[in-house]
Amino acid sequence: MPLYFLAIIPPEEISMRIKSLKLEIAEKYEAKHALKLPAHITLQIPFKIPETEEGKLIDSLKSFAENQKSFPLNLKDFGRFGQKVIFINN
Repeated sequence: MPLYFLAIIPPEEISMRIKSLKLEIAEKYEAKHALKLPAHITLQIPFKIPETEEGKLIDSLKSFAENQKSFPLNLKDFGRFGQKVIFINN
């Protein structure tokens, strides 16, 4: 079964700033793992569903997203999960 995860991708300007920070961290601390995924806010950790259910998932997400308003998010400080995941707190 394919692996999925749900995330919010920030606007391009913020994504580029985060990418710059990730490149700096990768260079200074040899933390190349951070470069594998784009900057994102995880809504649902990775999960598996049958590929035949992907259309239903997409339809449900589109329906949900249509009714959502934008919201501010202030980021500060850093945190981590284990040895490989560094994140910016809000």
